[in-house]
Amino acid sequence: MYKISKNKHLNRIKKGIVLILILLSILVLSIYLINSVAPIIVTFSEAKIRALTTSAVNSAIFEVMLDPLSYGDLVTIEKNDNGDITAIRANSIVINKLARDMAQSTETFIEKMGEQDIKIPIGTLSGSPLLAGKGPKVTIKVLPLGSVKCQFVSEFESAGINQTRHKIYLDVVTNVSIVLPTAQSIVKTNTPVLVSESIIVGKVPETYLTTGSIFGGNYDLTP
Repeated sequence: MYKISKNKHLNRIKKGIVLILILLSILVLSIYLINSVAPIIVTFSEAKIRALTTSAVNSAIFEVMLDPLSYGDLVTIEKNDNGDITAIRANSIVINKLARDMAQSTETFIEKMGEQDIKIPIGTLSGSPLLAGKGPKVTIKVLPLGSVKCQFVSEFESAGINQTRHKIYLDVVTNVSIVLPTAQSIVKTNTPVLVSESIIVGKVPETYLTTGSIFGGNYDLTP
């Protein structure tokens, strides 16, 4: 009886040791996944989402800017009796509409991206340079969620004697959150779009040349 009881006790100890080893293995594997594999997955996911977001912005630009605006549609230049420039005024109604349309169109194209499959070779996930790109691919599903911000900016530069080139840009900024099984990341893109430009004849007031911008507003679209 004593021998049987002792064997049962030893079996319990062995099972306990095996269970502890299994738990330690799971812990070590989890730490490895967090420290080694997760950053690789994030890097691959960010690269693909950044490319898709840039494509979405370009599609929105093509859609919204199909009928380009003239410089006179965006800006009115006022002069005094001597022909000196006294004010450069932005057409806020047209500007705000264009910014709104661009933000909404960009967000629509980002939403159409939907859930994405990121395929990463197992060799790459190992972290070894020798195995990079080798082996079967693991598919990771990524869900992008985006917000868009559009802001008009302008740039003044000398174009000759008493002439100034005025460029008007629409700055499209996207912040796309990607939700992964092991992490969450935000991919930011910044795309300046040249809307219009013109040569201004006459001396431009120093205040405009100093600030480099006559547009202070922006359109922010967050879902």
